[in-house]
Amino acid sequence: MVYVLPYIALLKIMIAALGFYTYLKYIGINKYSSLIVSLLYGYNGFIILWGQHYHMGTIIVFIPFVLLGFEKWVKEKKSSLYIISLFFVAFSSYYFLFMFAMFFIMYVIVRYFEIYKFQLKHFASFIVKIAMYSILAIGLSCFILLPSVYVALNNPRISGQFIDGEIFRLAGFVDYITMFFRLFSNDILGTGTNSMDCGITMNRQYCILEHCLFF
Repeated sequence: MVYVLPYIALLKIMIAALGFYTYLKYIGINKYSSLIVSLLYGYNGFIILWGQHYHMGTIIVFIPFVLLGFEKWVKEKKSSLYIISLFFVAFSSYYFLFMFAMFFIMYVIVRYFEIYKFQLKHFASFIVKIAMYSILAIGLSCFILLPSVYVALNNPRISGQFIDGEIFRLAGFVDYITMFFRLFSNDILGTGTNSMDCGITMNRQYCILEHCLFF
């Protein structure tokens, strides 16, 4: 089975790129731009570097289909793709569900103002409907989502036994400076061993820049 994993990783890259291409074409982006951006997405630094971790490569595959599902709901009032795709996001990782939700909330609001003229009643109805579909999708994944959250919250890594200070806190100034400079070098400041997010974790930012320069 282990020898099949590289081929699965390649398949994920292809599906992610194809999904993003379909999404971009659906929202009206021209063919050439859609092709370039979908290749950048499929071969982005995160999936190239973190794709070695099975679940981290998987989440990149689902995101374009959630966005496409949302757009189909807005334009065609078809919610099935959105619900199924978001279910798989929640099913695969509570962490990535949380991270994606922060982006997606902003995306929904921006797309609303791009498509519709603001009316408070219509906006409230729009938000309530997408929230209900989201709750349904996440609710369907609770049989795996809730146990995963329970195990994580009781893990010594975050339960306080090995934590010095607050769990939910902002990074320090040096951490943010390091994150910025990692866009231009592997570790320009040499702070890898002291940073909150060190080593291979930040290398993906540098990898993303390489793809942009390549194209």
